[in-house]
Amino acid sequence: MYGTRLICSAAQIRCILLLCAAAVFVMGCGGGGGGNNGGGGGSTDTTAPVISSPSATPTELQPVGGKITITAIVTDNVAVASVTATITKPNNGTVTVPMSASSGSTYTASWQPDIASLIPSGVFKIVITAKDAAGNTAASPQLTVTVEGPPPPPT
Repeated sequence: MYGTRLICSAAQIRCILLLCAAAVFVMGCGGGGGGNNGGGGGSTDTTAPVISSPSATPTELQPVGGKITITAIVTDNVAVASVTATITKPNNGTVTVPMSASSGSTYTASWQPDIASLIPSGVFKIVITAKDAAGNTAASPQLTVTVEGPPPPPT
């Protein structure tokens, strides 16, 4: 069947072109999806977030009703996925508190220790950890808050 001519209508040609365009859109140019998280042809994000100006206030906590406010500026070259503060209590128990964006790149959290956390007197150690969408992480230097436990019971 050499020499057979294929005759297509304008509607059929448009349909074929539309299908080809859809295939390129779905599969991506250059064979593999692209993107910032390692999909074929694109670049991989290997840059960890940056944590600056970490702070915990007050630096000395009263034994009853005190609340710790934790703040930091967190940035990333693509996007910050999560920010948490891990607090190690004086009795070495830990608690992880999620931090949320309060203004632009500033993340904050507020945590009020229960009375059991305040005994014995000692130091709360706080480390802020940031993670981006590619799984890169960064940690702040350790922050400290000193707590004076409640006075001993009367004798």
